[in-house]
Amino acid sequence: MGAGNFILDDAKTVYILNEEIYPEDEDGQISYDSFYLEDVVENILNVLPKSYYTSDGWCEDGKVIAENGLYLIVTHGWEGYLAVSVVPKDESEWGNNIHSLAAHHLPARATAIFNELDEMYDLHIRCSAWTSGKYQRAA
Repeated sequence: MGAGNFILDDAKTVYILNEEIYPEDEDGQISYDSFYLEDVVENILNVLPKSYYTSDGWCEDGKVIAENGLYLIVTHGWEGYLAVSVVPKDESEWGNNIHSLAAHHLPARATAIFNELDEMYDLHIRCSAWTSGKYQRAA
């Protein structure tokens, strides 16, 4: 049985398939060199609004690559893809206090970022626990 699809509560997430990140070598094997992943992270950072600043931290859900006053941008390597999530910041030490402004604007903010990434990568989204489908650009 597989691992299922990656999901974060209270976040919006897209998937970039490993085939789009890591090239095959001459033997047809995928080359998982870290500098390919670094290129993807750089591309993600380049599409973010100016309010975001780079971060090099970790949270329990993955690597925090950028943040601003309301959101974290988190990446997480999973079974066959890199998950990229826009996560509202939690304002309490107990993990249950998301700012209402962040919650309200999350769909629009995530869509703007994901639409930019969709210009570079064939993004996918979670359809169920075990299936994913192509990301559909939203207005």
